[in-house]
Amino acid sequence: MRSNRNLADILVLWLLLNIAGCWTLNAQGTGATSVNNPAVQADRNARPPGGAPSVPTLNSGTGETVRRWDFGREDDQDFDFWPDRWQRQQGRAYPQYVQIGIQSEDSPAKAQAQKLDAAIVPYWVQLRKYLRKTPPWLPMLDPQWTQVLIALGESLPALPPPFQEQFTNQYLAIVLNGGGAMIQSPPIEVSGMYSYVLGLRVRTKHLKHNRSWAELQFLDAEGLPLSVTTTPLAGGDSDWITLQTRPVAPPVGSQTAVIRLRVEPQSEATDIRGIVDFDQIHLQQFPQLHLATAHPTGLFGIGQSIPITATAMGLRHQTAAIQFNLLDIQDAVIRTQTVQVKTVSDNPNPTATDTASAYGGTATWDLSPLPPGFYRVSAELIAADRKALTTAISFAVIDQLPQSDGPFGWTLPEGSPLGNVRSLPGWLHDCHVHWLKYPCWINADDLNSADELAWLATRAEDNQIRFVGLLDQPPEGVAPEIDKRRELAAANTFRDALVWQPILEALMNRLTIKVRWWQLGQERDFSFLGRASLQETINDINKGLQGYREPLNLVISWPWLEPQPAGESRSWRAAVRSASVPLTAAELDAYLNAEFEDSASTKANDTWLLLDPLPKSEYDLATRVRDLVLRMATVQGHPVQAAFVSNPLDRETGLLRPDGTPDFMLLPWRTSSAILGSLRRTGSLQLPNGSPNIVLSDGERTVMVLWNMTPSEESLYLGENIQVIDVWGRLESAETRTVGSQTEQIVKAGPTPKFVLGLDPQITAFRMAVKLDRTSIDSLLGRSQSVGVELDNPSGQELQGDLLLKGDAAWDVPRFPTAMMLPGNSKQTISIPLTLQTNATTGKKAVQLKFTLEGSPKRKFTVYRDLHVGPEGFEVRISSRLDENGNLIVQVEMQNSSADRIRYDCSLFPPGRQYQRKTIQVAANERVRREFIIPNGKSLLGKTMLLRAAEQDGRRVLNYTVLIDQRLASGGS
Repeated sequence: MRSNRNLADILVLWLLLNIAGCWTLNAQGTGATSVNNPAVQADRNARPPGGAPSVPTLNSGTGETVRRWDFGREDDQDFDFWPDRWQRQQGRAYPQYVQIGIQSEDSPAKAQAQKLDAAIVPYWVQLRKYLRKTPPWLPMLDPQWTQVLIALGESLPALPPPFQEQFTNQYLAIVLNGGGAMIQSPPIEVSGMYSYVLGLRVRTKHLKHNRSWAELQFLDAEGLPLSVTTTPLAGGDSDWITLQTRPVAPPVGSQTAVIRLRVEPQSEATDIRGIVDFDQIHLQQFPQLHLATAHPTGLFGIGQSIPITATAMGLRHQTAAIQFNLLDIQDAVIRTQTVQVKTVSDNPNPTATDTASAYGGTATWDLSPLPPGFYRVSAELIAADRKALTTAISFAVIDQLPQSDGPFGWTLPEGSPLGNVRSLPGWLHDCHVHWLKYPCWINADDLNSADELAWLATRAEDNQIRFVGLLDQPPEGVAPEIDKRRELAAANTFRDALVWQPILEALMNRLTIKVRWWQLGQERDFSFLGRASLQETINDINKGLQGYREPLNLVISWPWLEPQPAGESRSWRAAVRSASVPLTAAELDAYLNAEFEDSASTKANDTWLLLDPLPKSEYDLATRVRDLVLRMATVQGHPVQAAFVSNPLDRETGLLRPDGTPDFMLLPWRTSSAILGSLRRTGSLQLPNGSPNIVLSDGERTVMVLWNMTPSEESLYLGENIQVIDVWGRLESAETRTVGSQTEQIVKAGPTPKFVLGLDPQITAFRMAVKLDRTSIDSLLGRSQSVGVELDNPSGQELQGDLLLKGDAAWDVPRFPTAMMLPGNSKQTISIPLTLQTNATTGKKAVQLKFTLEGSPKRKFTVYRDLHVGPEGFEVRISSRLDENGNLIVQVEMQNSSADRIRYDCSLFPPGRQYQRKTIQVAANERVRREFIIPNGKSLLGKTMLLRAAEQDGRRVLNYTVLIDQRLASGGS
């Protein structure tokens, strides 16, 4: 009976173990974190890779888990509460007293599971003993089955799988106790055929100063680090959140990768009570998909073919295709093409037992020549009848634009984004960069870099690019005395000449022959602000840098909100002005006005400024483009020597993507820099439909920047050879039409500015100088008045022709033009008689001044001005509404700003109705409201009525037309 009972116990236990095994498999299956998990996706969107074309969007179905740690029994087989083969970093920043170990969540089920584990252990030992007995202990079994059971007993571990792990979560806990922590996984083999994503779950408690994160580090064959990719930081108090890195391909030479879990302070203070828990750490590998163009800069000229090559690696299937899509600036698909991938195996000579584990290959799409503009190509990898990866690349097609000098430039704080210096000058020239700031503090022993800097400075000047050397801080390790004070920036870097002068002497002796402009510190480094004896300090630095040559032109940064010292106290040649929040065009104009008003009375230095686009995460593209173009045009209204984009590769405010290819804002900046060049803002034109504009000219070339928040058309004569270029560099031909004997161009204006080129310089200057000698005429019906047209001939040539004034249809003005003759650089006023008819209305009226200038051929153009009809200091506002009874209420509000009492006899004439009459008296500096009530007001919606106000004891009669809006029926006013 005892043996039978033992057999029964063993069979029950066997059933329990099978159930436990099912639980284990289910837990492993459901615990995997998909790359498309919403939490993971949210984290990735919170820290985007900035649109770099080499970073694809991944589909979780294409990923394979390379290694995973859930911190259960399989990750801690020696039961020491430490993940097997993980290493702990030790040192001052990572003290040993910080507690690190595997823990499990406390729960009622955990206690029951622990009791069950303790009860099962004796049965487990007994099971292994019976299974491993060599004599047949079950005579009824076939000997073959007996051997199977013995083999099973040999394979069973010493202890059973713990039930506790099925009822509670295991994780790695770090209790800070005032220190930091870093632990590292064992090496994991990686392949250059794949991209890798590190994901994990993190829980934080009481983190105020410290932050936690994970990083994936690739190592070479010697175990030396090649690159590091990190997850976002986690801190504060949060429940379990999912973090992951962006997809990253191993650098060339990578053999293995390690995962590091880190908890460190982000300031001088550290947390005493902080706790960080890590769980479900997993490394996944994905196929790679990269796009590339024939030019690393992503710039193509008109007429060039554009090959786009997609490279796919790490494919699980030999057959794959790439679906290419060409998108315009609005992300609309304008072309599409599917191309098969020419795949090859990672094992070119597989045998029957050694087959390929991955495939790779390329597909190329040859785009025919495209018109100028910004484009994107998206690519989708289609393998095994499903879309696996998507990625995109941007490029620009550029046309030749006017090459001229100008103030606009770039700062490249990290050096060349193209990977080499030799390709920089031509690329910058194509981008119409006129100033370049470039880091020049290199190791004195690095002769190759010194040669390249000297070459770059020379070639930049050859391409009409002014070169500015950046002296921020020495390379790492060159001057430890300075490295310890890095947070104090330029003011402390150059504090002690005995430290910095010896390590800069050789470099400066070589470069100052070619480079005369030098900036101390990076952009927005205001460390010199408020420093005592600043003039003497900068003078001493200048002497220490120049050696035996002429004094250098030193540049420092200075915020807009801080006034500079008096002009005679400035020993620096230029100050780079900037603000923490980008100034609007109007604010920039005001600051520059104040800047140059101050410089007019003192010996001032040059004014430079930073001109970065608005952040892409806060503003839409149209707003960013309009703001940038208008600020660049505003700069041209002042004697600003240089205006820089502080970092063209910045993910938020830059012009380029991280790999140096074009981003959305490059072409608007390039087009503006090229067209504005050295032109100066001279004013604006009053256009028929009131579109805002800025006119810029150098006396020979005249350009208008045109925009309108409400799309409209402007029709007027601007010149004989008018061209329109949008911010993307696309050329439009201005439509023309003939009105009478006058030719006019039709230019469409919208929210995004355009550049109108080819304006006649003489006519444009003459047009802007025309003025009326008054802003208003009195509403004296039937009485002759006069308007003086003031003319100014800014050119040195005599102008002959005639002038015809056209106004409201109820005005009597001369039908025939008035002759005019203006000698060069002279002024003249032509008086035009004007009489208001009895039906003339009041308010702002458009006046057309039609000019004909003699010459071959004759030039005819119109100047638009506004003239207010009505008494000075008197204003009438009229509004209407429907009341609850359907009556139409017309409210008349009169504002008297004069010193006299005014009294008007007002009559309202509704169409088809009896007129109504009221007397309104308005004392000096008073406002009076009166209402007319008209029954059955709905029948008057959409109709126009007349309000006539006749001045008692005076000759003025004011006529106002009142349009009753249809929207009043729905409650509008």
